[in-house]
Amino acid sequence: MLTTRRRFLQSTAGVVAGAISARGAVAAPPIVGAEITPQAFGATGGDAARDTLGWNRAVEEASRAGRPILAKGTYVLRAPAASRWNWWKRPTASTHVAVQLRSHTHILGKDCKILVGRPEMSPGDKDERHFLFGTDGNVAPGTLTDIQFEGLTFDFREEFGAVHPFTYAMGIIGVDDFQRRNVTLMSSGTLAGRGLLSENIRRRTDIGIRHTNIVQGIYTRYETGVAMRQISFDKFVEALDFDGPCWDVVLDDLQFRNGLREAQCIDTGGGDRWSISNVKAEDAGSIVTIYIKANAWPTYAQWLDSKGATTPNYVIPSNMIVRNVWGRDVGLTKKGNHRSDEAARIGTYRDEHWYKRQHGGPSPKNITFEDWTLEDSAAIFVNDCENLVMKRVLITNPRTSNDRETGAGLVLRESNLAFGGRVTGTVSDVTVKNSRGMGVNAVAGRGLSLDGITVDGYNLDQSNLTNAGIRLRARPGTADTPQLGRTTIRGGTGNNIDGSPR
Repeated sequence: MLTTRRRFLQSTAGVVAGAISARGAVAAPPIVGAEITPQAFGATGGDAARDTLGWNRAVEEASRAGRPILAKGTYVLRAPAASRWNWWKRPTASTHVAVQLRSHTHILGKDCKILVGRPEMSPGDKDERHFLFGTDGNVAPGTLTDIQFEGLTFDFREEFGAVHPFTYAMGIIGVDDFQRRNVTLMSSGTLAGRGLLSENIRRRTDIGIRHTNIVQGIYTRYETGVAMRQISFDKFVEALDFDGPCWDVVLDDLQFRNGLREAQCIDTGGGDRWSISNVKAEDAGSIVTIYIKANAWPTYAQWLDSKGATTPNYVIPSNMIVRNVWGRDVGLTKKGNHRSDEAARIGTYRDEHWYKRQHGGPSPKNITFEDWTLEDSAAIFVNDCENLVMKRVLITNPRTSNDRETGAGLVLRESNLAFGGRVTGTVSDVTVKNSRGMGVNAVAGRGLSLDGITVDGYNLDQSNLTNAGIRLRARPGTADTPQLGRTTIRGGTGNNIDGSPR
């Protein structure tokens, strides 16, 4: 807004100065142009064809003039029959953009609602992507710049027919300086709609984004400089899905409630320098998963050309900190809900199936969990991480599985030596209370150190296959077990510490 106003004042000053020079006197200021609105270009608010055309013309004029679009009322946007490009170069993945975004597009909504109209023609394939506002598939970073949305509400209710399952409010590729503020994404009908598809982006900022009863919040990869604050979800399937590597990411003040199906909160696929803080999750799936993705190519262009192929040179997750987290009833498998039994996970499942596709490679590195509180939730799993730092973690009433390998509130485990991956670092000041299985189960070598561990009540379900407060094992194919320092163990019905070899 400051940039837009500065351009306007500079252009006005130039006109006034010219008038003074020509006439030798102060002339009357020029008439300020009319507001740029979709209505000024034919939108009627309710007619999908006219609204879509009016919005496109308004965006073109706003970009040309360097002035914002002021949007009021309700509009219906529809995906066109013509496809502008193919997402991920899949032949069936045609992309249909209702309103084509341009550089310097600023959209200010005041009591403005966007509805989804019936597409011009029936969708041809589930691989299609429909964007209500979108760009072309720009491989060059910064092809477009300076795009802002503020104060709009997107309602994906099926008023005009079924909403295509991959309909996004916005889809942006190759954009610098993208910002959303105080935007609401919702479905006032059945669960439908997705918020943002974002790829190949530099400097994306989201502040005050609310999601209610929608399928997905964001789906993104190859972003640098992401800041998301005051983000909330209520009734969702996938919230923040970073499906490919991203760098310099700050996520703060996040709330997740009433997850559906997998109810995934934060999913990361590689990258460096992340800070995630002040997270609350209740009745949801995994709070965060940090792991290797086999198709995390070093650059966006390489990923695009790969068409889904894996690479041994994948981008690992590194230098990530997740702090100040509270969760209740998270990560639990529920009937018909398809969730995994994980409140959080670091690392990949390194097994025979994974190894056939990936053939080893480095682990996530320098990952920190600190100041976590989990109640009535699934366990925290660390499968694969070099230089793990975990401290000040309280796990109460963990719903552990009835399994000798994973039946604990905190599970730290290296896979078979043949498949690679390590768990090293320090775990300190961790308390596990009232576990129906074990408190802590650690399968690793001397590179992992545990200190200040309290287990208060364990093996409370005596039919459980596990019977130890703390269980230490060497990695398969090795002999050394983790180092164990200060411990407090009480209230159990088995061995306090089970440290015998396999």
